[in-house]
Amino acid sequence: MLNVRSCRLSLFAAQSGLKVVAAQGKVEIQAQADALDVLSKLGITISSTDDKVIISSPKEVKITGGSSQITLNGSGIFPKTGGKFQVNAGQHLFMGGASVQPSLPSLPVFEPKPQDLFLEYFHADGTPAKGSKYTLTLSDGSRRTGFLDEKGQAFIRDVPVGKAQVLYETVFNENDKSGAVDESWFSNFIQTKGVK
Repeated sequence: MLNVRSCRLSLFAAQSGLKVVAAQGKVEIQAQADALDVLSKLGITISSTDDKVIISSPKEVKITGGSSQITLNGSGIFPKTGGKFQVNAGQHLFMGGASVQPSLPSLPVFEPKPQDLFLEYFHADGTPAKGSKYTLTLSDGSRRTGFLDEKGQAFIRDVPVGKAQVLYETVFNENDKSGAVDESWFSNFIQTKGVK
């Protein structure tokens, strides 16, 4: 798990490809304060095997192919082409005007201060370690304790500059395949966080 609080994160594969797979749950990419660019030298494929594909914008959607283009915005739908405009349909219906309002999710506002610390911890199977107790030893020797939330996260404000050490105390409840074992025990994990 990578947490980048105030700097840039880059992933680069010089020879082979780069693959992101989520066996369970969705994959979510957000640019919370700027644009998101996807660029490819060859083709780009967007597919859904079991559901629909939705492209939404509150302002405008523009699709360009070769010298032809279609623009969708609040003023209407505007196709442009220097070639042939061909429509094939079993039936043509021209109805009265109608409009829709795009339903778009709101992005969270996250403004960490330079001396705030974000903790995030997951179990080996990828599930959040919710409710786990943490003990944070700060660079000035002071300690802070608390519990991770439902997402396995915690946000600590006003942390002194320097390295901090965090100790997680996670309670596991595991049964073996026969169901004969039912024990709880504490597993401690020490991580070092740096605050610049």
